[in-house]
Amino acid sequence: MKRNDGFSLFGLMIYMFFGVFMILFFLLKLYYKLLWKLLKFIWKKCGGKTKEEIDLCH
Repeated sequence: MKRNDGFSLFGLMIYMFFGVFMILFFLLKLYYKLLWKLLKFIWKKCGGKTKEEIDLCH
């Protein structure tokens, strides 16, 4: 009986972890374009390379 309780607690932890992960993934999809524009702006402000230069480096 105790092992079963431990397993259900472990299962609940996994379920919560995946729940949080799915919420974060949904928010990332929602704000992806906004974050990308912000990252590009910061990148250019810091004197970063353009997309073409990045493609050449990889």
